Amino acid sequence: MHFKMHDDAQNGKERILMVIDTHKTSTSLTRVKQMLALGHCMDVADGLVDYLCSKHECGWFDGGCFTLVVAVSSVIKGAEVYHVSRSAQHCDHAVVKLSLVGDTAIYFDGDGMQTKEKLLTKMQEQELTPCTVLEPLTDIDPSLIFQDVVDEFILRFNRINYTEGL
Repeated sequence: MHFKMHDDAQNGKERILMVIDTHKTSTSLTRVKQMLALGHCMDVADGLVDYLCSKHECGWFDGGCFTLVVAVSSVIKGAEVYHVSRSAQHCDHAVVKLSLVGDTAIYFDGDGMQTKEKLLTKMQEQELTPCTVLEPLTDIDPSLIFQDVVDEFILRFNRINYTEGL
């Protein structure tokens, strides 16, 4: 849908002052909300890491990544679950993918938001895992999900209206 703003006062002729493509505006606002939501997810994840470590003896990179992607994809519409790995048959790390404009996407994990390139570099240099595969993760073993952490994540996420004013 398009809205056109007209100026009828100029010499009796109608001229278009502005055309607003409401679909593009709606899509852009959705992306802004998704980016704000990911920022809020980082705050929630940071606040839960001590709980995860004490209850399940792991962090977001050594056993908790599956729990984090399930929690984040539960609260952000359009978020996709991916894995970054050494091969398609082996899952080294789970991340959330959020598509932006065209082929552009950002990936989210316990370190926050990053591009595909930065994610692959991090896996190589920090995690010492030579990952070359980044693709959808279709099966997550339920035994790898800490449901109490997912529930607490969702509860904390919903406590704050991070899009107030939009």
